[in-house]
Amino acid sequence: MEGTAVVLSGIKELAQSFAGLASFCSSETGLPALWVLDAEGEILASSLMDPGPGPGFAFEGSQLIVDDLDDSLRAWIRNIEWFEGTGIWLVLIDSVDRPAQELKVLGRTLSSALELDGRREIESEDTTVHLLSLFEQIRAMHDLADALPSCDSIEEKAELCLGALKLAVPSRVSMVLIQREGEREHLAFAMTEKSDRAWTTEYRLANGVGDPIAEVIQSGSLTYHRVAGRTISEPSPLTAARKDYLIVPIRFGEEENQEIFGAILLMDFLGEDRDVFFGNPEAELVSSVAVLLGLLLGTERRIHAEKEMKLASTIQETLVPERPPSWHGLSLASRNMCAGQVGGDYLDYIESEDGTRHVIIADVSGHNMASAMAMVMGRTQFKSTLAQISSPARAMETVANGLFPDLQRNELFITTFLLSLRSKLPGGGYCGSFTNAGHNPPLLFRATGEIEDLEGGGPMVGFLHGIEYDEVEIELYPGDLVVLYTDGVTEAENEAGEMFELEGLMGVVALNRDRSADEILDSIFEAVARHAGPGADADDITVIILQVTGQKMTPERKQVQS
Repeated sequence: MEGTAVVLSGIKELAQSFAGLASFCSSETGLPALWVLDAEGEILASSLMDPGPGPGFAFEGSQLIVDDLDDSLRAWIRNIEWFEGTGIWLVLIDSVDRPAQELKVLGRTLSSALELDGRREIESEDTTVHLLSLFEQIRAMHDLADALPSCDSIEEKAELCLGALKLAVPSRVSMVLIQREGEREHLAFAMTEKSDRAWTTEYRLANGVGDPIAEVIQSGSLTYHRVAGRTISEPSPLTAARKDYLIVPIRFGEEENQEIFGAILLMDFLGEDRDVFFGNPEAELVSSVAVLLGLLLGTERRIHAEKEMKLASTIQETLVPERPPSWHGLSLASRNMCAGQVGGDYLDYIESEDGTRHVIIADVSGHNMASAMAMVMGRTQFKSTLAQISSPARAMETVANGLFPDLQRNELFITTFLLSLRSKLPGGGYCGSFTNAGHNPPLLFRATGEIEDLEGGGPMVGFLHGIEYDEVEIELYPGDLVVLYTDGVTEAENEAGEMFELEGLMGVVALNRDRSADEILDSIFEAVARHAGPGADADDITVIILQVTGQKMTPERKQVQS
């Protein structure tokens, strides 16, 4: 067959082109080695300059295998119908040290290019034309992988991808949809068969079912269909499709923990035959572009997120006091333990110019940069407000109203407890007041044996604007103990899903209440750790122990003092 001879004589050049394409899979030196074999397993070409003896190939039944493959290497093998009556084997061998996904992406890209060309009816006089077309596809993919990382904007990335797709899979319209971070809107970049520049618009993901684009983005699975018999309503871009369409998600990460950034959409396959539609070969090629774009976007966002988290962690470390202050008549101990790199808990000690001493514990929703910045703003406002206002309720109102616009914009809220100790009592102790903005009520263990919940105040900060808070008067006597905590303590779960609960906290404190503040603090964290066990998904844990020192107050002494 003259056509077959022409095809096989071009395989060597094709293998060399494939080897060039392989470079996009690794930034390291050394490329995956490639072999092309005929249907009987005879080597037609190799990407190695001096392949030497090379690996051995054999058949197990109808499957080609690599003989005696070294443990440090892995192989990817696929049988391809080059065109009707001519089958070839594509073999890629690479180090196991490099991710297997890279080898799979490369293999799918190369085999899909061959399968796409094999779908066409090739005659001897136009075989060279088809080979050149295939080389154009390979070169477009290679150039795309080489140029994408240097793009400064998402617009540049999208236009490069659309240009490569125009060469690899001819279609009347091609689009790249990229979701705006944290929003449902997608930026839509489009290119037609007659243009070389992309135009941009916006696309809002449809609710529910009925829009194939939304279904692909939500499911993470590609799809291709003919338009005939399918009803697609506005405002989906697919309403412009005349013959068929192909949609491939832009993904990053493994299936169980993947992120989907958008989709690539092609409308109306431009084959020479009007009855030729998008199929698996086109889907594989477009998937290769989607993998490249998803890998780049995911890596960039992950690096950005890691930098943001590191900065947020640094900010948080500066907010939490290294040690409690030394206030006369009080023994203080506190600790903040983050479940992740950035926590949402906050504690502070502030002393006003008039001598009023304030103890604050708070829990900010979220574990990101926005949460860290909310903590910074809260700390700043509390410090400036409490310098002028000694009333905890009035201070809470001022801070809540000041933070409300930023918290609402970022969909955050803060639960806060503020205890203010104004003056000393005769014989020891303090009188003061507190307000509670939706926080877990601290526990007051009286020296006389009673246990009280410090409730009263109002809703969490950021819930509504203009809220007024109640203020509750309190007297603390020598021997009294106050335990302030966040919900990470009481909601800590064990393997059975059982929480530590308030009863667990009260039991630990009751057993250790005659010990020092530091020892009580240690006992709480140890008890929570034992309950949760190793490897448990924990929340942030913050605890403050406030112990009123001096001779313990008996009921008789308390009555006389009153």
